Formats: sequence, structure tokens, C-alpha cells
Amino acid sequence: MIQVKGLEVRYGAVTALQDVSLQVDEGECVAVLGANGAGKTSLLRAISGFAPTAAGEIRFKDESIVGQRPENIVRSGMSHVPEGRGILGQLTVRENLELATAPWRRRGDSIDEDLERVHSLFPKLAERRDQRAISLSGGEAQMLAIGRGLMARPRVMLLDEPSLGLAPVIVTRVFDVLEEVAAQQLALLIVEQNAKQALRVADRVYVLSQGNVVMEGPAAEVRDDPKMAEAYFGV
Repeated sequence: MIQVKGLEVRYGAVTALQDVSLQVDEGECVAVLGANGAGKTSLLRAISGFAPTAAGEIRFKDESIVGQRPENIVRSGMSHVPEGRGILGQLTVRENLELATAPWRRRGDSIDEDLERVHSLFPKLAERRDQRAISLSGGEAQMLAIGRGLMARPRVMLLDEPSLGLAPVIVTRVFDVLEEVAAQQLALLIVEQNAKQALRVADRVYVLSQGNVVMEGPAAEVRDDPKMAEAYFGV
């Protein structure tokens, strides 16, 4: 689904990513771990078209998407749940969800089944459907952000720090849903600092440190590798 080769991202004189390569296969859940400043967000932003690339190749469904506008990438089947959620607080929960249907709704398709799917995953969103999104708790807002990503009918979904700022019980619930979504053969690329939760749902893992991939492999192997602490925590 996604192939990244030799990716480099720069912000002025600062290099955020250097020679990064990874792939996400169809129906696979891949986690990218790393501390703050490792380059995780830059990686997702480059893949989804929000950050320019200085070098390297990004392919989605075997077609290059380097230089494409984000809205075109969404139409091709990729959705991005950003860090900070990016929901529109003055719109209702339902209106936020409906916004994500724009790439396909013009075909005349009904959104009822899509809404039912999101509501089954996050019953709180059904209860809050007519409330303004600004009234949601942090956990509910994250549920809305993920639900909105699903409403785009993606083939692959990118998630940037889905556990950020959430209470532990809510984090567990969010990752339970992501595990359920992954079981439905939707490819996921998750960047996270919460290694425990990410390793629980991922098939494969990449570890980023200072803009470089320092470790990769099946989640079970990475979890049990004594080098994990050195690569991830720097100890």
C-alpha cells in the first residue's frame, strides 16, 4: 500500500528525516515509535502531502504521490488523523463526520452505513451527534478524529499520536478500537510514543531516532529485543 524509500525532509537548515525507508502492506498495522523530535510527525506529513520532501520516493498503491496535493491523496484512498485531532469545534459531531465524506459522497452514495460503523465503534459519538464538537472531552474528541478518518473510506489510515493527552483508560479503549479496525483489513500506520499500546496492535514496527530508522521488525521481536531500550529510550 505504502512504500517509502530514502525519504528526506528538511525545514530550512534542519533535517527532520534522513534516508528513511518503510512499507505498509495491505491490511497491515505498522507502528512507528520514537521519542519527541524523532521525526514521526514529519514522516506522516510527508506521506500525506502536507510536508515537502527534499529527497526520496513515496508510493501509494504503486503510484508516486510525491508533490501531490493532500486532497488528491485523500481521494486516492488515504486518510490522516493528525496530532491535536484537528476537529472543527463549532460544527456538530455529525457535521464533522460528514465533512470527511466529500471525496466520495458526490457519487450519490448514502452515508448511513458509514455512520453506523463509526457509531458502533464509538457509541459516545452517537449520543453526542448533535452537540458541537467543542463540548467533547479529550477522549471523545480523539474518537471523533478517528471516526472522521474512517468516514473518508480509506484503504490506509495514518494516525499521529492517538494516545496524546488521554487518560490511560481512554488510551486502552482507543487502541482496542484500532485493533478492531485493523482486523477488518484496513491498513494502519500509527506513530506513537506509547510503545506498550502500539506494540500491542502492530504487526510490524519501525523505531525512529533523530530522523533515522534505527530498528525495524515484527512487533513481537522488537518488543523482546534488548536493543529496544537503547534505540527507543537512549539508555
